[in-house]
Amino acid sequence: MSERTDFLNARSQVSRKVNGRDTNVTIDFTAPYAFIPLEAPLPSAFGDAMPSHARPERDGACGVLTVEWAFERPVLVGGSGRGKQDFAVFATDAAGRPTLPGATTRGLMRSLIEIATCSRMEFYDRDAHFAVRDSDDKRVWKPASPVGQDRALSFGWLRRRSDRSKVAGERDYEGWVIEAVQQAWQLETSTFVPNLLAFEALNVREKMGELEQIRRLRIKANLVRKENAPSYVERQYARYHPQGEISGWVIVTGVDPARGANANATPAPKRFATLFVDQKQDNLFDVPPEVMRRFIKTHNTTPGEGEGAWDFWRERLNKDIEGDDETKMPGIPVFIGHGLKTKNVNPRNQQDRRNADLKALLTRLQSEQGRKEAADDPTLLYLSLSRFPKVPHARSLRQIVEAQGHGLDAPLDFARAMFGQVPPEKLDPEIEEKPGRGALKGRVFFGEARLGEALSPKSEDKIGATMSPRASFWPYYLKPGDPSQPYDYSNPTSEVAGWKRYPVRAQTTPFLRDDRRNAPAAGANGLRSTESGMRFLRATPQQPLVFRGEIRFHNLKPAEIGALLWALTWGDGDDGRRRRQRHLVGRGKAQGYGMCFARVVKTQIEPNLGGAALSAGEYVRHFKDHVLGRWNAIKPGDAAADFESLPMIAALLAMSDPDLAAGLESRLAFPSFPPRAWTNGLYSPPPPAPGMNADSSPSLEGYKLVRDAARNGPRHTSVLPRYPRSK
Repeated sequence: MSERTDFLNARSQVSRKVNGRDTNVTIDFTAPYAFIPLEAPLPSAFGDAMPSHARPERDGACGVLTVEWAFERPVLVGGSGRGKQDFAVFATDAAGRPTLPGATTRGLMRSLIEIATCSRMEFYDRDAHFAVRDSDDKRVWKPASPVGQDRALSFGWLRRRSDRSKVAGERDYEGWVIEAVQQAWQLETSTFVPNLLAFEALNVREKMGELEQIRRLRIKANLVRKENAPSYVERQYARYHPQGEISGWVIVTGVDPARGANANATPAPKRFATLFVDQKQDNLFDVPPEVMRRFIKTHNTTPGEGEGAWDFWRERLNKDIEGDDETKMPGIPVFIGHGLKTKNVNPRNQQDRRNADLKALLTRLQSEQGRKEAADDPTLLYLSLSRFPKVPHARSLRQIVEAQGHGLDAPLDFARAMFGQVPPEKLDPEIEEKPGRGALKGRVFFGEARLGEALSPKSEDKIGATMSPRASFWPYYLKPGDPSQPYDYSNPTSEVAGWKRYPVRAQTTPFLRDDRRNAPAAGANGLRSTESGMRFLRATPQQPLVFRGEIRFHNLKPAEIGALLWALTWGDGDDGRRRRQRHLVGRGKAQGYGMCFARVVKTQIEPNLGGAALSAGEYVRHFKDHVLGRWNAIKPGDAAADFESLPMIAALLAMSDPDLAAGLESRLAFPSFPPRAWTNGLYSPPPPAPGMNADSSPSLEGYKLVRDAARNGPRHTSVLPRYPRSK
């Protein structure tokens, strides 16, 4: 069976209970992107030596390339609107003319050269950590969650060590402390909220605003015995009463996922919020930075600015630092998961026993050894913003990438030698002193490319969701190292699928609209908070938009000049129009927008030792010989006959060929059951698919279907099929 046939037929079936009967549901593995496998880094053109700005290389050269970027499809680059409801517009220069920023073309070239030369994977979120929030997950969630394991959640107020220290950003992991809450009870929401159904349709920000309006942020309550309570829930719950025996803060969580799943479903809003009972200030414990990193990265994930619970609580904490009124909360309310097994005992001392165990654990984590334990075991102590917690996976994205040879201590590679590097963090002295590990200035400089004066492009507006599933969606972003094991971010053998690329489509396709049943309402200009308004400049093959700019370089070796010329033109460094391959630039790559080719219209190269420069074709041959030679020397068992036969080169050429994509449109689409159930804006939301419960969350159910298909299907490769390299 050919690669093309495999790609077109990639699907699997999973079994679901429908009306009490097992029903097979067919899942198509589709996506508008594909991956080029991650290879071990190859050496740079300098071998074990270091490039220099001050020391001329004997075979090096300096020069200027004048390049034209010709767009054959509508394009939008570098623009943004004045506000959330404004359409993003093209970047302009001081005179208001459309301008292609140098950072855009530099990023495009670096990405191509990184892949073509097997350089280190440099640009990804090294702090990323993913979590599981799925009660059916028996491998990660259930063993570490407070359900059925004689475990119980603890509760706490999270705040800054300094009362005047604000949360600076999403990477602010230092300086946090936690205070254990001595008593916290489930709180019957309907006893103090007028309309429970409407209330549970709100997100955290809206719920807190509602409570503030009806003056119910802090309430009094009585405790009521809870019959037949499971072991992981308190045996009493709180019920609002104006003269109640206890008082405290009302803690709410996000939108009830059961709402809006189906118009005919019986609404079943959550019954309980949580009451954090008032107390005198208790001991404060420092939270290890690794615990905070995992907490912030697993909760800072909600699409739509300001929608997420973490966004709200971070803003609230910063606001409360300056406030002193009765609405000032003691901190961010968190639900604490841990490795402690705390059996339920008499309700009077149940929480005292649990808090004593928690404080003992927090005390242990104050030491250097304790912080190391917390860093090595994500479930030893983890924080959540709800009782139904996100349990962190055993491995972070960084751990997996570094296990594949792409760590910060990897030798200097081709792309970093050319473009330079700024270490993402302060390195250990032993690493910093090694060649190529510290900061390194680049030797290639990209200027702005300006639109021709004679051109006055028209624009066209598009609205849609431009995002794709995140890396947390492991069935597509990971591949199994051990085919006999399920693969996710907790599996010690899982590997990243590779370099993510958007294949160049044969033609553009419509943007998707957010047609979820519980999607936020559209505002001005018809935009929802999960959608973008985009103003593209029109372009066609017959009337391309041509931008002209310069690329300057200093002290590049012949193979590096050749890499630049090859990446620009997909060939011998002259006119990329003659090649079948094309670039994608700007917004809407998944839909095929921003397609262009590059043409080198003028070359000025001065060798360091004088004399005549090589031809463009000769420089490209130096580049091809370098990559092929290094590959065959390091991987003799996988030796290639020529440059185009190298696996990463063959994949790059295939994904950049719009002719090859013809006929693959059905596969270059967002999956039918993505993590967030997008549907095409041209149609009404479809009825629940076979196997989907009418009153369940489309988002969660869709994730489960693809995940189960991934675990039950063939495991010889990642679920997302390999992009075909030929017809």
